[in-house]
Amino acid sequence: MKPPTPTLRIAPQIQGQHVVYEYGARIDSTSEVAIDTEIRRARALYNEIVEVLRALHDAMQAFVLERAPQTARDLVAQIARYDARFREAKAQNDRAAMQEIANRRNEARKALSPQMQEVRKAHKDELIERFYRQIGTSSRTATYACRVRAVQGGLGPYTANQVLEAALRAWKQSMKNGHPPRFIRYSEKTQDTLTIQFPEAGGVAAEDLFTGKRRDVIVAYPQNGFRRRSYTRFRFRLGPATAECYAQGTLQVDREPPHGARVTLVRLIRKRVGPRYRYTLQFLLNLADPIRLEVANRRKPLVALHFGWSFDEAGRQIAGISDNGNATDAHILSLPPSIEADLTRAATIRSQRDIELAAVAQRLKTEWKLPSLPEGDALRSQWEEFCGMPAHRISSHRLHALATCMRDRSVIPEWFDAWRKTDKLAWQSQMHKVRSARNRRTTFYRQVALDLARQYETIVLELPDLKK
Repeated sequence: MKPPTPTLRIAPQIQGQHVVYEYGARIDSTSEVAIDTEIRRARALYNEIVEVLRALHDAMQAFVLERAPQTARDLVAQIARYDARFREAKAQNDRAAMQEIANRRNEARKALSPQMQEVRKAHKDELIERFYRQIGTSSRTATYACRVRAVQGGLGPYTANQVLEAALRAWKQSMKNGHPPRFIRYSEKTQDTLTIQFPEAGGVAAEDLFTGKRRDVIVAYPQNGFRRRSYTRFRFRLGPATAECYAQGTLQVDREPPHGARVTLVRLIRKRVGPRYRYTLQFLLNLADPIRLEVANRRKPLVALHFGWSFDEAGRQIAGISDNGNATDAHILSLPPSIEADLTRAATIRSQRDIELAAVAQRLKTEWKLPSLPEGDALRSQWEEFCGMPAHRISSHRLHALATCMRDRSVIPEWFDAWRKTDKLAWQSQMHKVRSARNRRTTFYRQVALDLARQYETIVLELPDLKK
């Protein structure tokens, strides 16, 4: 008999002692270049650590394979041939062949896994001594050596610590799936964080940041107090203390930190929103006393939520809610129709953009001729790579990059430049609707959760079984 689906019981009574206060920031134009330089150093450190981890992984694989039996080596060679055939089928968009090759490759991997495990078990101590001791936060590891070089190159030490920890987390997570972590693609990165951590036990008093007692983070006490539309100046140190480099700007301080709170770290966060950046300053506070939920009215004992996901004319249905055994009192929690409409509209815009993208790519390959350019030229390299790609692999980002190179050399066709402008406006409209809908959906979920926490002592969640 199949066991019942597990349930999750939540009793909202006491929150933790650690909270995050986030304030919107506006950075001075003179500080944006320094922030960008610091972020580039952090990204470069992450990729350098990943490069070290991938090299260690390849060396470990070669070490194990060298001591593996011949049958294991044959399976590794067979898997490599399957990988090459899979890439060829993917380039031709042959889904049937891709499925067949993937199934055979999985069978070969299943046969290889126990043989490699036996070799690793037999040489466990040597693997630890030669390879795994090179990974970690100890000063004797190869990964920490990358951190030291980055700090010597101008990266802030606390940001470097956070980057090292992030790379090690990626290593542990990716190794569970049998492969090393991947490099950062800067074009896909939408958020970066710079960190200042206070080494004092328990952090520093929040008042010290607003009274100028610290040199790494300084926030001027707001003249109008802590309220909406109250602004004040701040400084955030970039790089080592000896560099005397700061990010400066204006902070919107809408609420005051709790009395007696201590700050353990401060983060300067840069988010990419369309063609611009948005900045926030986060304070991780350690409260003197935990926050306790105050309930004015007596709450009902229990409510049950059975999550699902369906759609009808009334909108997107999310969950069934009931607080007693009477089925007639149960009701359905549905997403507001306006949110679903905006998500649908954004998907329609994306679909139309994909259709136009395919037509433009085909026309460009047919009509445009590459001018005579030297080897290694950026436009020539992008054009040759573009021509060698099948239609379903060409992204709008690649076409826009190609259009930028053409514009720089004044060789872009008028119709292609017109598509570039139109597609940019369509992308902005799509992202605006998606972001607006997702933000409203998040607000809706939060409001529902708060209402349930105020009305009921206990919330029981029936987790969905995705296999059904």
